[in-house]
This record gives sequence, C-alpha cells and structure tokens, in this order.
Amino acid sequence: MKNKFGKIMVLGLFIMIFLVACINATESGRIEGYYIGDGGFVVSKKSENFVPGDLIIASNKTDQDGLIFGQNYSILVDEELPTITPPSFKIKSISEDLGRFEYLYMSFVKASSIMGVYADKYYLVDLRSSEEYKEGHVPGAINISLNEVEAGESLEDLDRKDQMVFVYGKSQRQARDGARALRDLGYKIVFDLGEIKGYPNQLEK
Repeated sequence: MKNKFGKIMVLGLFIMIFLVACINATESGRIEGYYIGDGGFVVSKKSENFVPGDLIIASNKTDQDGLIFGQNYSILVDEELPTITPPSFKIKSISEDLGRFEYLYMSFVKASSIMGVYADKYYLVDLRSSEEYKEGHVPGAINISLNEVEAGESLEDLDRKDQMVFVYGKSQRQARDGARALRDLGYKIVFDLGEIKGYPNQLEK
C-alpha cells in the first residue's frame, strides 16, 4: 500500500513539473511595453531579457492595426533574441491592453536610443529656469519651467499630445513632478530622465 502511494506521489510530482515547464515555455517570449507608434514598444516591466525603458521594434508592423499610442500591451514575440540594436522581433500576438501609460523613469542613454530611431516623434523639455537653461542644457531641449508646466502655460512648442515627451530637471523631484504634470495635461507618453547631471555628454549653451 505504501509503495503504491509513493508511486502516485512521484507521478503527481512529475506532472506538476511538466505543467510548470509548459507554462514557462509559453510565457518566456512575453514582454509588456508601451506602444510608441511605427512598430515600436518601450518595455514597461522587467523580463528575462529586458528592463523598463528598453526599446524593441516589431518586424511585422502590418499586424498592429488598432493599437493605441501610449497604451501598455502584453506582447508575445519570437523567443530568439536578435543581435541587432535596437532588437527587432516578429510579434506572434498582442493578447491584452494593460491600460494607459502612467509613469516611467529612464536614463539619458536609453532615451537617446529611442530619440535616434524616432527623431521626429518626440519633445525634449528642460524644466529648469531660463537662467539655468542658458548656462548649459541638453542639445535640442526646449525650456519650459516646472512652474509654467504646472500652470499649463508656455506649451505652444508642445502642440502634439500624441508625441513622446522626455523631461529632465535640476533635481530628480523636479523632473518627476514635471512628468506627472504633463501627463495630467493629457500628454500620452512622458518619460522622466531625472536630473541634468545624469546627462553623459557635453551641454550646449
């Protein structure tokens, strides 16, 4: 009797291991990411091969009809990791809409990789004062102070809310507050780059 019970336990254990392996195999190619248009997604949740802020490009862009800019999607891609940068995947399925963009911090380095691919689809905003901006700023940045953003003023240069917005400030808090204020104003994707001292290259005057 004991021997029979032991065999049943062992069999049950093997079945559990098999089921777990099947689930992992099914989900190993799944990524969560914000849709930024033209086949691009910015990873929103850490996975086996990616961290938040990574850019991935879909090779089969025609299969993305109906996707909404700024929405967070669960995506199943081919498991083979490409060697090119940014990585390009064939999307097998987009199974669910996980909701709208909320907030994402990323480094200047990751932001630069996105800006390089989507050169005409973003705004870069310096949230510091005009005096600080004149002393040195990230090349290509528009100066709109945090006070102006929070008051909804001086936003003429940000005339399209379906463009990505990257913001940085004098401090991490200033950048975070500016990102959230712009999000509240209806801008669909706003990335927080933190404080300007994190910029790795030479500033422009």
